Amino acid sequence: MLTAPEAFELAVETDVCLHLRFERLAATAGSTNILFDRQYILSYTDLNQLANQVAHTLRERTQANEPRVGICLDRSFAMIAGLLGVLKAGGVYVPLDPAYPPERLRLMAKLAELDVILTQKAFLASLDQLLGLAHGSRRPQVILLDTIDKTWVDDALRQATTVNPTARGAAESAAYIVFTSGSTGTPKGVIGLHGATLNRCRWMWEVYPFEDGERCCQKTTLSFVDSVWEIFGPLLAGVPLVLIPQETVIDPARFVQTLARERVSRLVLVPSLLRVLLELDLPLAEDLSQLRYCISSGEALQPDLVRLFHQRLGQHCTLLNIYGSSEVAADATCFDTRKLGDLSTVPIGQAIANVRTYILDTGLKPVGPARWASCMWAVGRWRAVTTRVRH
Repeated sequence: MLTAPEAFELAVETDVCLHLRFERLAATAGSTNILFDRQYILSYTDLNQLANQVAHTLRERTQANEPRVGICLDRSFAMIAGLLGVLKAGGVYVPLDPAYPPERLRLMAKLAELDVILTQKAFLASLDQLLGLAHGSRRPQVILLDTIDKTWVDDALRQATTVNPTARGAAESAAYIVFTSGSTGTPKGVIGLHGATLNRCRWMWEVYPFEDGERCCQKTTLSFVDSVWEIFGPLLAGVPLVLIPQETVIDPARFVQTLARERVSRLVLVPSLLRVLLELDLPLAEDLSQLRYCISSGEALQPDLVRLFHQRLGQHCTLLNIYGSSEVAADATCFDTRKLGDLSTVPIGQAIANVRTYILDTGLKPVGPARWASCMWAVGRWRAVTTRVRH
């Protein structure tokens, strides 16, 4: 087992869900501006009321105790309100990235056994074909989350109550389903739990606490688990969240300009994107002077990239190498690259709070020092997607 002298455990909060923590903040800091979406700025109260309207509408449309709700939306305040609304309704959100190949989306929708899909009018035509092929006679209901200004276009949504719904869920309740590529290339569904997600957030809040004036950004597709921390890490800690459109993310120079303008202090990204940014002919130390933490995830981080980072941004920003998988709420270990020294390989680091990591051989038995291992097994909390019994 990988152990660390500074390893620690956090008390497990069995009665707290993601949406309940959000509601507590909305009750105590309602007027605080928390979400920035291009020309729109939403306070906790604004976002909570929109999410409540989604939650009440979902409860009216489905009788499932834990409805599975597809999310096919662009990156906007409607997407964030939709996620929160699903959780408030006691549901599980299932990302359906409209950029994915239709065949993959069909398979994901079939495996998830969706009850409802939240989408926008712009995606209706492609969804109609998708759902017809994926579900046959049992088609999930569709709710449109198109907006005008900061309200819903749909009459039923707009007229729904803005009061918090009766609480549903616990730490072991499902929060989301993401699909991994799977070793065979066939998507495999993994259910992320409220408690495991909050544990990951609380570890970061404890070890790398937010400071006054920090701002985060959301730039990762919902289909990747990095998006979970991007969204809930700041929102549940009272830290403003800036939504960055995909067309900006794929334009490196424009992306840097946006990070600078929005004064983003923490950034989650894959090493390949980090390398592109660091190789830009821009004064990054000046443009990104407000950046405090870069979190590398999703790909192997190379030593030369770490050293390039330290040359260009290391005077004021810390690069963390985080390792994990969808099955352990995204992240299991962390390494602070300031400790890299002359190492020829970037370590994956040590386990985060309430996680145990084991190095195993091909027979899933622990290995000793100086032996090759076939995998790392992190003990966390998750569930596999299984077929539900419908009554």
